Amino acid sequence: MFRNSRQGIKGFPERKVTSYPLPRPELFAPGIELLGMHPELRHKPNSESLSTWSQVDPRVKWLCEFLIANKDEKVLVICAHANTAMQLDDALFEQEGLRSTVFHEGMTIVERDKAAAYFADEEKSAQALVCSEIGSEGRNFQFAHHLVLFDLPANPDLLEQRIGRLDRIGQTETVKIHVPYIEGSAAENLFKFYHNAFNAFEQTSTTARVVFEQNLNAIQQTVLNSQDDEVLQDLINQCEVANQALKLEVEQGRDRLLEINSSGGERATEICETIDEIDDSTELMSFMTQIWDHFGVNTEEKSAYSFILKPGEHMMTEHFPALQNDGMTVCFERDTALSQEDQHFLSWEHPMTTGVLDMLTSSDLGNTSVCLLKNKKLPAGTYFLELNFLITTNAPRNLQLHRYLPNTPVRMMLDKNGNDLAPKVKQGSMDASLKNVKKTMATQLIGALKPEVIKLLEIANSNVQPQVDSIVKAAKEKLIADRQSELDRMRALQAINPSIRDEEIEFLELQLEHSVAEIDSAQVQLDAIRLLVADNS
Repeated sequence: MFRNSRQGIKGFPERKVTSYPLPRPELFAPGIELLGMHPELRHKPNSESLSTWSQVDPRVKWLCEFLIANKDEKVLVICAHANTAMQLDDALFEQEGLRSTVFHEGMTIVERDKAAAYFADEEKSAQALVCSEIGSEGRNFQFAHHLVLFDLPANPDLLEQRIGRLDRIGQTETVKIHVPYIEGSAAENLFKFYHNAFNAFEQTSTTARVVFEQNLNAIQQTVLNSQDDEVLQDLINQCEVANQALKLEVEQGRDRLLEINSSGGERATEICETIDEIDDSTELMSFMTQIWDHFGVNTEEKSAYSFILKPGEHMMTEHFPALQNDGMTVCFERDTALSQEDQHFLSWEHPMTTGVLDMLTSSDLGNTSVCLLKNKKLPAGTYFLELNFLITTNAPRNLQLHRYLPNTPVRMMLDKNGNDLAPKVKQGSMDASLKNVKKTMATQLIGALKPEVIKLLEIANSNVQPQVDSIVKAAKEKLIADRQSELDRMRALQAINPSIRDEEIEFLELQLEHSVAEIDSAQVQLDAIRLLVADNS
């Protein structure tokens, strides 16, 4: 709740709220303003005028005028209900010809992605995105700076979620929040309550929800059903005092040492710099474009770093990892992915990338091959056997053994006498001189050299174990050193800090014991083999 809170993190924008009291329309049914915060749901067209709510609701006219006055700005509009969003979207076009698009829970994920992309594009795009409450969950639109709350949600957590679509790291300007409401309505009462009791529009309050729930009955009676300003002000004062007291309690409960330790310090800066270097590299994009082409995924370049992917008719695998059946747009540029939510940001950790790597390393595809080595200095018929072994463990992920012993390859390259040339011949250094052979010739070569290959495999299996033992030993020593250091630190802390429980010490001791056992049981297996036959023709 309070570790690494906003007060200690830079990069968040300021927030400024403006309210717009609007006169109650005569064509609204009598008393409709006290029927809740959504008068459009209760409005019945007058039999004489047959006016729909969007034709008489002053919030609609205000929104049209606001968009016209700010025609060069992107505006996110959030309503509570899908029907309100759809009808409001229609009204903007019908009344003023404004470019807007709608986003609600009745749409498919693809339709929502298209709407978000239409809003995010800089040219020939929607000026406004009109969302139902679902627009306040999960989507980020920090490229926009104006948020219109067409109505107000029923609790402060939902309000913070709405504002959070714009108020996040990456927002470059002050978030301007606009709240139109009908005078004398429940929405006006709720605006005053949120603003004056919690300052919920212009500041993030982690305590507002607790106070709100503690006074829920009084809030519902006063905000929704009362026009007595004194009663409302008394409730606001009461909740403001309770909120300030709770904030003080939370502040006093902060663990300053824990916050300083968890901030990362210089190590965090190094990690950020490493991430920037990875983002600037085109290695992943080059790798994935080769993979898509090899496995038959249809690709269409959308921009310099974005691609539209669709399943191909002749893909080598029935299901390509993380590829959606109706296609998807991916990009390799973080800023683009953050601003355009329809584009999936491909990193080395993305499910598509990890799925491809798993597919390549765990399937039989490509783990055996026969090649001709074009080299006039070698006598014809000279052969080499290149092997990749893999050291693995079956440890549970919670032990985090990948930090010490990830899946580790061990490469060997044997000549006909069983000498290992791997230390002298770098992996991939001969690839440019290799030529693929047809299946018939590969079968003939394997048949002719089968006895020799079997002998070399026996030599490799016996010679690989010392390398494995050395790697496992180094991993085990590093593991014990790190975990023992942490254990010693916790024991020292326990001697002066009673909040360190015996269970925490026992957990670290047990974790160390299990980790050592898992490393000791590491296995090695032959993962790939390649037969190279010299051809000096």
